[in-house]
Amino acid sequence: MLARRLTATFVAALCITALAIQLHLAIDRAHPGGHSVGGAILNYFSYFTILTNLAIAALLGATAANASDARIWNRPSANTALAVYIIVVATVYAALLRHLYAPSGIEFLAERTLHLVVPAVFVGYWLILIPKGTLRLKDQLGWLVPPAIFFVWTLVHGALTGFYPYPFLNVAERGYTSVLWSGLLFSAFFLTLGTVLIIVDWLLGSLQNRWSGEVPTA
Repeated sequence: MLARRLTATFVAALCITALAIQLHLAIDRAHPGGHSVGGAILNYFSYFTILTNLAIAALLGATAANASDARIWNRPSANTALAVYIIVVATVYAALLRHLYAPSGIEFLAERTLHLVVPAVFVGYWLILIPKGTLRLKDQLGWLVPPAIFFVWTLVHGALTGFYPYPFLNVAERGYTSVLWSGLLFSAFFLTLGTVLIIVDWLLGSLQNRWSGEVPTA
């Protein structure tokens, strides 16, 4: 419990610090860019990266306060869902987004923290500190709901304001057919990754059961 709470505190602090820096920068650039502060904040919360890191910060903040396995935020399913989301964040960033802009200074640190450091540390947290062996394949159907809501929100928000957080979701440039195909491909990616993590959960759970069942010899 102590190890989980200390790790949760550390990762939550990383998330909150990087998120605060990015929010400050978004607000700071609002007026020079011709945008309102309210619009800048709304756009800030329209990135899957931001929402996923915010969810991780909230979940781990709750864990730091109470690491009991009975609490909903410590359930393997909730933690695995966030592990899936943050791996998608890191993968998409490395494969599709990293080359599109070159931040510097404190923005560079915040960006790398949200896209690379937090994913690595949180996946390690999931592997080592979250109980294994209780997940089911059908769990991942529920995990698809938040990304689906994000996808719909992105299309609606973009249609109303012209803002799209990612190039592959930009209807104005790619058209609805291409964006819908992107949505289907990402759904398949989420399902595949969820299945992989569930299998890892089963394997680690089986190993943990074997170790706990061993009888020490004199």
